[in-house]
Amino acid sequence: MANPLLSALLVALVASCCATSPEGDHHCPDGMAFNECGSGCGPASCDNLVPNDICPLLCRAGCFCPEGLVKDRDGGDRCIHLDQCQDRHCPEGMTFDECGSGCGPASCENLPRDICPRICRAGCFCPEGLVKDQDGGDRCIPLDHCQDRHCPDGMAYDECGSGCGPFSCDNLPSYICPRICRAGCFCPEGLVKDQDGGDRCIPLDQCQGDPLNCPVTGQWFVDWDASYECLSQLSQSNPFAVPGQILPLLTVTDVIQAAGAAWTADNLIEAEGEICVRIMPQLNAAAFEADVFRQYCDPVLTSLREGTTLDAEEHCRLILNLTGFMTTVMSAPTTPQPDGPTAEPDYPLGIFALRPFDFEGELESIVADQFGVSIYDVDNICRARQFVVDAGSTLEELVTDFLEAFVEVLIPRAAEICNSWNDIIVALEASSSGNFSMGSDFNIRGYLNDVSDFVARWAGYESREAMCQRLSETRGDSGIPALLDNIAADVVDSILSVLTDAQQCSTIVQEGLDLALTYIPGLDPYALNLQIYQITGMNGTNQLCQVVADAFQPGDHHCPEGMTFNECGSGCGPGSCDNLVPRDICPLFCFVGCFCPEGLVKDQDGGDRCIPVDQCQGAIRLVGGSNEAEGRVEIQYNGVWGTICDDSWGITDASVVCRMLGFQGASGAPGSAHFGQGTGPIQLDDVGCTGAEQTIFDCAHPAFGVHNCAHYEDAGVFCIASQDVRLVGGSNEAEGRVEIQYNGVWGTICDDSWDITDASVVCRMLGFQGASGAPGSAQFGQGTGLIQLDDVGCTGAEQTIFDCAHPAFGVHNCAHYEDAGVVCIASQDVRLVGGSNEAEGRVEIQYNGVWGTICDDSWGITDANVVCLMLGFQGASGAPGSAHFGQGTGPIQLDDVGCTGVEQTIFDCAHPPFGVHNCAHYEDAGVVCIVSQDVRLVDGSNAAEGRVEIQYNGVWGTICDDFWDITDANVVCRMLGFQGASGAPGSAQFGQGTGPIQLDDVGCTGAEQTIFDCAHPPFGVHNCFHSEDAGVVCIA
Repeated sequence: MANPLLSALLVALVASCCATSPEGDHHCPDGMAFNECGSGCGPASCDNLVPNDICPLLCRAGCFCPEGLVKDRDGGDRCIHLDQCQDRHCPEGMTFDECGSGCGPASCENLPRDICPRICRAGCFCPEGLVKDQDGGDRCIPLDHCQDRHCPDGMAYDECGSGCGPFSCDNLPSYICPRICRAGCFCPEGLVKDQDGGDRCIPLDQCQGDPLNCPVTGQWFVDWDASYECLSQLSQSNPFAVPGQILPLLTVTDVIQAAGAAWTADNLIEAEGEICVRIMPQLNAAAFEADVFRQYCDPVLTSLREGTTLDAEEHCRLILNLTGFMTTVMSAPTTPQPDGPTAEPDYPLGIFALRPFDFEGELESIVADQFGVSIYDVDNICRARQFVVDAGSTLEELVTDFLEAFVEVLIPRAAEICNSWNDIIVALEASSSGNFSMGSDFNIRGYLNDVSDFVARWAGYESREAMCQRLSETRGDSGIPALLDNIAADVVDSILSVLTDAQQCSTIVQEGLDLALTYIPGLDPYALNLQIYQITGMNGTNQLCQVVADAFQPGDHHCPEGMTFNECGSGCGPGSCDNLVPRDICPLFCFVGCFCPEGLVKDQDGGDRCIPVDQCQGAIRLVGGSNEAEGRVEIQYNGVWGTICDDSWGITDASVVCRMLGFQGASGAPGSAHFGQGTGPIQLDDVGCTGAEQTIFDCAHPAFGVHNCAHYEDAGVFCIASQDVRLVGGSNEAEGRVEIQYNGVWGTICDDSWDITDASVVCRMLGFQGASGAPGSAQFGQGTGLIQLDDVGCTGAEQTIFDCAHPAFGVHNCAHYEDAGVVCIASQDVRLVGGSNEAEGRVEIQYNGVWGTICDDSWGITDANVVCLMLGFQGASGAPGSAHFGQGTGPIQLDDVGCTGVEQTIFDCAHPPFGVHNCAHYEDAGVVCIVSQDVRLVDGSNAAEGRVEIQYNGVWGTICDDFWDITDANVVCRMLGFQGASGAPGSAQFGQGTGPIQLDDVGCTGAEQTIFDCAHPPFGVHNCFHSEDAGVVCIA
């Protein structure tokens, strides 16, 4: 898909035409070794001492020093011992800490606080209870000995005052301040210092110049002289010296709100009027009362104020004359024509798709099509402005129409780039011009793939592959114009959604920042967040995006009864039974939203009811561990926290707990109060999980509070973080030698008994669909260090490789030439083609880089379910054969597929060898997948309960309550994203539905992915009435 970002990507690609990639052999300085999968923090150096356990979960290729040594500096060529790094000698009484508080060394100017970034700050730190006498000071003193704690009369010293600092006439109160402590002397509420550093508190309205009444504006009115007089008296500073302030009394928020007002204005003149009133007075003062601002705005404001018609054409000529635009820009460019025959063009990297793109010519063409004028003809431009004004077009309409036209122009070139994508990357990697500026270890393939995926997601597609697939549909002669229109409209709608959808905006902006942090060496996330605050005056992307959304889609902040709207609430967001994170460890930014009063929380995320915390059900936490991935298990029941007894406690139970907390699984399940004895009730005993449960509450257990234990038997867990497995030595991120981390040490796995089932478990741990290969014999090179596992025997149902059967860690009879590897299946290894929407189509799979089809021999709903689950759907409702979605081309990759339904990927199902079949393409298999909206809850009091309705063949209907129970309800609730069900009411408890009764006598086992997978008679076969409609109550 194409959009303005794609055009930027195109420019980047063209500009990189002479770029070189890393040379084939990686020459490192003496004493260093090249590592294809080094720490995500990059090579350690005296400038980069971040511990590896808090590094990004990705591989960094580069030259690394041996264990225990670091580079003398970033980019240095010498390895030295850590203690030889400069500036590690501290003043007497202080000690150097490589991983000190993220707030930095505490001092009288930087007081200790509980809320600090979760990063390491290296430096000289005072002992506990002492602080430096000043930032950079060389003396440790008790906190109460800090100077300047005696305040002038009428002020009080506050160790943790507003993050905006003490307010004064020079530093007016703000509702949006950083969530950090500022120590200093503060005036009482309602008063401010007479000046920065002043010793007198006065009411706000006594500040000289009364800056709150400046600039002087009204409804479509600006008093330019009065505004200039008061604005020019304000102290001037460089832009953003005050966080978020561009000019005195002009902030980034002001500009966003002005832009939003212009965007939502009823016509173009009103849009210009909003800009004139909201920001032009400040610009006028900054330009020392330049006439251009007044002369531009006065006719616009007079027209709006008096209801007269603006001569937009004449006004346009006036402005162009005032700015000199007519003489400096509006001359048509002249390009000398070459004499003689035209030389054969030299395409960048030799790829036709990267030929120069005539942006200026295309822009001129779009303007001509939209307005019938040339951009180099002043008279025509001004007449076009008059035409737009007369037509009553809005700014939003003009921008949207222009972007759609521009995207339509970009689509054909974007499709060419898609088709040449691999050639472009290979050419960039092979280029040897020596101009590649990002360093020899820069991963150009990963960078371009990640950037293109980011562009695609902003354009409304799941990935670059999905975007390119859609673009490929524009090739050919029939229907192109309509298809281009549709695609362009969808893309522009997705691009512009960041202006009105705060969640979408936050997602896109955060992905962009993550890209920058991944690929820009040395970029510090903490420093980046501070820079965002300094420029915007806002604490993080959530607040920025909410301000944008409020400006571009204005509306009142209506909160449910009992809640209040907060522009700068806790960085953890509104507390709820689903979000019970302690407030003292929340991110340092403002979260905008509806909050419950102190002591109360929402009944669920997004809920509309405030309840006491002790009424929440089902919370869980780890206590007493050395890090967030281990600890004593504590659960909350009926509002009371308690422990679990270790009777029958094992790795399966621990894995369920760890997955609840977002980890991959568990590597240990210690008992005997390994993490210390808890207090309060012992809530559970004799827990017996099968491993398929979503929560520990779903596992078999006696009643809550029934046990025969004491707290010395409290159960604990060691959870597996994703970085405990990695792939090394492969040609891409989806293949390589398997290395696992156990007790902090990385090692390999022996290939004895290693097969595709084991490999699939590893691949799924890493976020892939499964595995297509399980090579042994060190196919990806021999590892070093320990061989951690041997004789691994997975069944395929395990969540992690640690859950599989295996001898004790470190027990083996192997050498590194037997190191096991995997080839993982990325999601793009299966696709649906020829359907009317993304949830149906002919199944095509990629094997050895070649796409092909599956024969419909033995093809059934179970096989189709596996394919649909691979693609992220709920399951399948149909498995058509006989090329129902059209005949494919290329090889028929699989035949006689026989899935049991528990497989993770179609490749895991029983089948003859790839390419062995007795079929033709008229037998190509297809699927019809179930999207999440094929089940819904109706007429409940909240989103987690209601009458169950399902969609079959496009028709919504109900389920009869015959045999309906908690197991069936659990399946429905998990389909909808809940943890499970706490009730399965029948007898139309949530009201009688209408339409067909789709299912009856449903019999789920609990292991099903969707309600459609459960045993049931044919759709529509029942002996019920709507008075028997089934319902569910889900666990949030």
